[in-house]
Amino acid sequence: MERLTRFDASPIEMILFMLFVAYISFKPVSPPVLSSLIDTPIGTAVVILLTMYMFLFTHPILGILSIFVAYELIRRNNKMTLSMIQYTTVKQPKIDPVIQEIVPEPEPEEMHATLEETIIHDMAPIPIDALGPRIEPVVESVHNASIY
Repeated sequence: MERLTRFDASPIEMILFMLFVAYISFKPVSPPVLSSLIDTPIGTAVVILLTMYMFLFTHPILGILSIFVAYELIRRNNKMTLSMIQYTTVKQPKIDPVIQEIVPEPEPEEMHATLEETIIHDMAPIPIDALGPRIEPVVESVHNASIY
């Protein structure tokens, strides 16, 4: 903690600090040779290892700044993986006619009907003739006692 409050950095750490701040602030374009090296798995591993070294063995502020610089460096030079990802956006107006052909527009009275309402509408009312004769109990009154 004492080292964090005192900024007793070497001249090399001061130069790296200024370079890191400039890299984050001005967003320069990396040369194609450097970009192609960083875009490989080995290049990314080397950047991560250098960042871990900076974080562990330099001034804490410079170590934290090196994490941000490494992230930006990998993100800006990551062209191979970004080209593999295809960002496609589906336009809704193009899809609507296709959906209308597949699924026809429901009629207004059927729009809010559930399955139960539809079945009841189709089956009801039941005609009295379909029920047959009137149903009456077979057993006489048992005075609230079960016959079993």
